[in-house]
Amino acid sequence: MAGWNGRLAFSLNEASEATGLSRSHLTRVIAAGELRSMKVGRRRLIPASEMRRLVGEDAA
Repeated sequence: MAGWNGRLAFSLNEASEATGLSRSHLTRVIAAGELRSMKVGRRRLIPASEMRRLVGEDAA
């Protein structure tokens, strides 16, 4: 995705805005184990690799 170069992770708000999916949907997908995420302090972050996979841009 344009503008994602160099990004390591995205907040739920950023991921929601970038994908058009709601925060609650992303939270459900994470809880179901279908999307990896990590907690940093109180924040939930989604790795850029997972974002690429989510939007179908898996470069691997």
